[in-house]
Formats: sequence, C-alpha cells, structure tokens
Amino acid sequence: MTKTFSLATLVLASFSANAQQTTIEPVPTRENKLAFKVYNLTTFRPFVATGNQQFAHAFREHDYLQPTVALRIQNKRKNFHEIELSEFSIRKRKDQFIQSNPYYFPVTMAGMEVTTTSLAARYEYTWPFFKKSKESFVPSIGVAGGLFYERFKTTPYTTVVFPTTETMAGMRGFIVPRLNWYAGKRLFFDLNVPVCLLQADYQHSDQKNPTIPEAMQSMGVINFDLLPKYYSFRIGAGWKI
Repeated sequence: MTKTFSLATLVLASFSANAQQTTIEPVPTRENKLAFKVYNLTTFRPFVATGNQQFAHAFREHDYLQPTVALRIQNKRKNFHEIELSEFSIRKRKDQFIQSNPYYFPVTMAGMEVTTTSLAARYEYTWPFFKKSKESFVPSIGVAGGLFYERFKTTPYTTVVFPTTETMAGMRGFIVPRLNWYAGKRLFFDLNVPVCLLQADYQHSDQKNPTIPEAMQSMGVINFDLLPKYYSFRIGAGWKI
C-alpha cells in the first residue's frame, strides 16, 4: 500500500512539473497581425505647373523632414498590406513689399497671399524574403499605388498680378525595396526607398486676367509620365499591436 501511494505521488509530481514548465515557457512568435508605423519621408522633385500661353509656374521642392503615419496588416501568407497617410497640410504665406513714408501711411507696393493645400495617401503590398520569426533582418519588396491632390491659390495685393489658382490631382505607382530590423518582440525599424515608376495626373490653371479672352483664362491638361522625376526615401519605426 505504501509503495502504491509513493508511486502515485511521483506520477502526480511529474505531471505537475510538466504542466508548470509548459505554462511558464515563453513561445517566441511574431504573429502580431497589426503594426503601427511612423516614418520620416524625404522627397525631392522639380515641379512645373500649367499656366497660360505666356507664363508657367515652375519650382524645385525639397522636403527633408516630413512625418507620416501608416498601418501595417499581415495576411495568412505572412505578406503585408500597408496604408499610409503620406501628406496632409494646409499652409498660408503672405509676402508684402511696403513703402514707408514719414508723412503718409505705409503703402503696399507689391505682394501676394499664397495658400497651399496638399493631400496624399498610399497603399502597398509587400513580400518579405524571409518569413521565419527568428530572422532579425528581413529584406522585402513591395508594390504601391498612391493618390495625391495639390492646390496653389495666389491672391495678389495689387493689380499688377492677377489671382491664380493651380490644381493638380493624380496617382503614382511605386516599387519599394525595403529592409526591416526586428529589434524585439514588438519594436522594429524600417528603411525603404520608393522608386516612382509612373505618374498620371490632371493639371488645371485658372487665372483671372481680364486682358486676355475668357476662354484662355482657364486651361487643363492630362499628363502621363514613365519614371517621373519624383525621388523619395523613408526611414521609420514600428510597433506591433
């Protein structure tokens, strides 16, 4: 009887130890389906907007510090969907050239108010090269499509320059090589270079110039460019939730 009780006690102790071991052992996994990401998007582009037959608006734009946010979703094949709000801004700038006179009020000789509205969003599908959870550095390749809208409204303070509104809306297609570094179970870093393959857009210009025919005050054009001069670079951090 004593031997039977001792044997039963040993069996129960063995099961208890195994249960405790199974409970406390962490299981390494990276199966978090969602991740929140913050990027810094750096872009460079030479830009030419439409105008009338005599004038056009041209400039070069560099954005070195432009924070963006994105949501990444993992599917059953361990590939990723990503939705990013690339740009959302409304800016107003006032430029005035004022002549001062000790006997009269200051007089505005020239100047204008410029209001800029920008909105852009992007969707990307990514294929990682390595899908095992033990890999710390994971290169991948993705394809992306983005929509954008830009509006420039110029309101002059004098009659020398006429009010002008320039609008551009369209889409861009990208191929995105990237490298992810998984620094922990939830924290990771993302380095990628979106390469713009194509751009299709509609540009419209409206100038309130009474010295030219009304039909010439407004014009629009559709553009399609392969390998446009739009260059960008992103570095960011993500947190799996």
